[in-house]
Amino acid sequence: MNVRWRLAVAGFVCVWLSGFVWAVRPAAQAPIASTAGGKKAGESFKNVTTSTLKELSVDDFIGSMGVISAALGFDCADCHPGAGSDEVDWVVDTQLKKTARRMVEMVATINRTQFGGAQKVTCWTCHHGKLDPATSIQLDVLYETPNSEVDDIVIEEGPVLLLKVQK
Repeated sequence: MNVRWRLAVAGFVCVWLSGFVWAVRPAAQAPIASTAGGKKAGESFKNVTTSTLKELSVDDFIGSMGVISAALGFDCADCHPGAGSDEVDWVVDTQLKKTARRMVEMVATINRTQFGGAQKVTCWTCHHGKLDPATSIQLDVLYETPNSEVDDIVIEEGPVLLLKVQK
């Protein structure tokens, strides 16, 4: 059953990423125009404090929030109290937001110092849809059928990175 669950999660992530790529592809072909008049996330939103996220366009920032939440198996309300209601507080600093900020900077530092700035490490690298990343190898899974995950190929097209899965 553990393998079936993993396949279901992998399938969901593939469908989600395909939808994300499909949604941003027309934007990559259109002239660059941000919904916030060209402002960066740090200028448009209160309390965006990480240097990595501050410098993103508004659209890329919103996309990053989706990628981060999916990598942790979260939804917006896990970090933003009242999200999905009229009582949302986007600015309040929850413990999860404080931790996420440190992790975003850690990932950016790893990519900058170890991979020349290329995005090789992401939240998904460790978390795989769970709050607490696994720190030990599951030997029963290691000796089962080989992992069916395929390599990601990231192609840069203008300001948008597209993810294609190698077959």
